[in-house]
Amino acid sequence: MKSETSAVSNNTPWEKWVGFGFAAMVFIWPFLFFREFLSSHSSIAINNDFYVLYYGHKAYLLEALASGHFPLWSPGEGAGFPFYSNPFNQVFYPLNVPLVFFYKIFGGYSVFDHQIFSVLGAALFGLGLYLWLGQILPSRRGALFAALVFSISFKVGDLLRLPNAIHAAAWIPWILYGIARARETRNSRESGLIIFAACLLLLTAGYPYYCYYCIFLIPPYVTLLLNSKARDAIHFTTGPSPVSNVRFLVTCILPAVTALVVCLPYFLKMFQLIERTANRSGSDYDFSTSFDFDGLDTLGSLIFPPSAQADGWYYFGFTGLFLLILFAVSILRNRRIARRDGLFLGIGLVWALVISFITYGKSSYLFDFLFSWMPGFDNLRVWSRLNIVLIPLLALGTGRAYLHFESLFSAQDGNRKKRIESIKILSGAAVVCGILQLWLYSSELYDFYWLEIFSYLNGIEWRFPVLSMVSFLLLAGMLFFVGGRGAWSLWGNAALVIVLAVSAFADLSLAGGARQWVYPNIYGPKRITPKFAKYIPAAFYIHRVRSYYTLKFPHFNVGVIQQWYFQDYLEFYQRAFDEFGNIIHPEKVAGFNELMGVDRAKLLFVSKGIDHATIEEFLVDSKKMETFPNGPKFDLLHYDGDILLFNLTNSEPGYVSFIDNWDPDWKAYVNGREVPIEKLFNTFKSIRVEPGFNEVRFSYEPF
Repeated sequence: MKSETSAVSNNTPWEKWVGFGFAAMVFIWPFLFFREFLSSHSSIAINNDFYVLYYGHKAYLLEALASGHFPLWSPGEGAGFPFYSNPFNQVFYPLNVPLVFFYKIFGGYSVFDHQIFSVLGAALFGLGLYLWLGQILPSRRGALFAALVFSISFKVGDLLRLPNAIHAAAWIPWILYGIARARETRNSRESGLIIFAACLLLLTAGYPYYCYYCIFLIPPYVTLLLNSKARDAIHFTTGPSPVSNVRFLVTCILPAVTALVVCLPYFLKMFQLIERTANRSGSDYDFSTSFDFDGLDTLGSLIFPPSAQADGWYYFGFTGLFLLILFAVSILRNRRIARRDGLFLGIGLVWALVISFITYGKSSYLFDFLFSWMPGFDNLRVWSRLNIVLIPLLALGTGRAYLHFESLFSAQDGNRKKRIESIKILSGAAVVCGILQLWLYSSELYDFYWLEIFSYLNGIEWRFPVLSMVSFLLLAGMLFFVGGRGAWSLWGNAALVIVLAVSAFADLSLAGGARQWVYPNIYGPKRITPKFAKYIPAAFYIHRVRSYYTLKFPHFNVGVIQQWYFQDYLEFYQRAFDEFGNIIHPEKVAGFNELMGVDRAKLLFVSKGIDHATIEEFLVDSKKMETFPNGPKFDLLHYDGDILLFNLTNSEPGYVSFIDNWDPDWKAYVNGREVPIEKLFNTFKSIRVEPGFNEVRFSYEPF
């Protein structure tokens, strides 16, 4: 039974059209808010990891797929690294399919194309929120307001720099939507399909952190819905559920498990990769707590973002915040409080506190407990990002809060006393908020990110107290001067939700929400995509570079970036350089550059042995082999990054070393016979060869 959640029942054509209109508005809303990222003629572009870790790999992937090649190995970064199992590359994400067609039609994929793709994630996130909230709130308007606010919140704006993260986040509310439908309708097949598709998209979106974070959202949500009182509180229902608990659990669990099984081979390979990646194998407490977040950051995320660590931001403007406070205080002040509302508030507060305490890292006993006992917990860091889980909870509360405000606003004059009481509550909230803001502002308790990374926003801190006052005056003024003036029609209530949504839009925009992680546009207006395919074979003719970067085509990059790439290669690399590329042992640099092809293009070496203690000893051995009569001669036949095929004619037995990182899925064949791969300096591939003619094949075969 769904007696109070009929807003999405779509009983009439008119209701369907209203629903479609609201959904379209929600989908378009982020494109309007983040409009500066949609045009290549814009003066700004998205900064941080957007280009280094995401755009280049996506363009490389799309070109390969468009030409019929599925890239497995990435030879151009970190001296060789898996491509398909690298989560940054989002290789199996279904939305790659339309991107490939886009690539073929328009002849490339630009930085700004990928920015549009990132904003698309925000639009999908908002649409999912609207559908989920519309399923469980008694009016679509509450769902509309909450979805509009949170699809452009600071958390979403922060995630645009991480396209994989925003696309992973996008499918979380869709999972919630499928679960809500499974609880409140008899259409188990449709609900299961929604859950399966959303889980599949989440798992392949290329941001494993959010898959793990869902443990703190999805299982608690399903568990709460099994209890009739908790379900009534969260879903705003009365009466029994139309489906049994068993049927509900099967509808939720079976599609999710099926999606996990489908993705399991990919995830197993990803986990194998992570285990061999620098600082990612777990049990490193300092690594997991390397980004601080505490109570001050929580306060800042609500009312003064300059004081909060940006990775944990969830600021959603003062219009929504004041409505939420008004709703909560009204529940607490009501002596005849409905148990359902009280339970809803209690569940929400406890849930939010648990999530917040986890994000406090080393300042939290709960974090320490989970770090010690919860499997996989110790593999992750920047735990402030767990606050993405708070967004659906806050959105649900804000949707309910909007409907509470609407009921006050549109009621007749007989409820004037309630409106006056509400204005008093809003006044108290505004005063407390203003005092705290002035304290943070006058004390200059600003986060390092705000001072250094967001330096272009420095000087706008005064806007936050002003914005809070403007939001208070708007809400209080509407209640005092406009509220209760005659019966409000559907159009009047629709106007109210638009006015408040536009207020939140202006608030978030003026607070800098649409300009997070930006820098000047240096890419130009043309859609130019490098032809990566031609650079792969050229690795044997173009010298490599050592750069703190990822892909550096047309050059292969043998540098590293912080806490990424193979631990074995990083240890080899650090014999000459520290992690950031500064020289530690200048005398070793020449040998490193020669071995790694930095001075001249050379990827293959023949030597008598491979058990040398230093690069210099290995190079002496190799040069000695080259001076023999009838020294080794190479004939390169094929190289596409995944397969290297060449003929080698040599007069002495020895080893041929391919200066490309080893991985257990690499295979080697000599004259058609598989041979074992040994490791040079514990990181590069080497095989034993006999005198004479040898047809050698290195092949990356992960499956």
